[in-house]
Amino acid sequence: MDSFRRSLLATGAALLSTIPAGCLGDGPNDSERQSGAVASIEYEVTAFAATFSVPEWADPNRPSTGHLAAITSADRASDELDFDEVDDDRRDDVDAFVEKTDFDSEFLLYVASEGPNSNYREMEITTLDVEDGVVVGRAEIQTIDEKFADEAPMYPSILVRVTPDEGWPAGVELAITDGWDNEKPFEVSL
Repeated sequence: MDSFRRSLLATGAALLSTIPAGCLGDGPNDSERQSGAVASIEYEVTAFAATFSVPEWADPNRPSTGHLAAITSADRASDELDFDEVDDDRRDDVDAFVEKTDFDSEFLLYVASEGPNSNYREMEITTLDVEDGVVVGRAEIQTIDEKFADEAPMYPSILVRVTPDEGWPAGVELAITDGWDNEKPFEVSL
């Protein structure tokens, strides 16, 4: 077999091995990846809270890009999540989301950020994959309406239920973008 054909076959095999199983949605492109094997991961997102109250992780004197916490047990969820910040009409849904989590095979991520006003009430996960045994991804704050807004900073947050397919990840690395388009990387161990 000539070297050109061997190179072509090796390149084709390498490309096929990097296609994640499952959805092929808006994942990061190759230029956004440093190295290593990438695999898709199952996750589900629910809104947690959107509040004007300054959370413990935020600095009230300057914008805070965000916060990331891993919740690996029902006890930690009770201890670490401020359920008092959840709107009354969302409380049952949030409680059910946490209770439905099988902490033997799943974990929760609490992801929060800050926006300049009440138009910044939502967050979304834009990518989430597993790379070299670590969950990696991006989250960003979203605007809901540009007509009417209170001018006080808003702190939206979400819960992400993560179901690893191939073993328990070592940690999570998530880049969070706030309402001023500042991006900051966050890391937590599992």
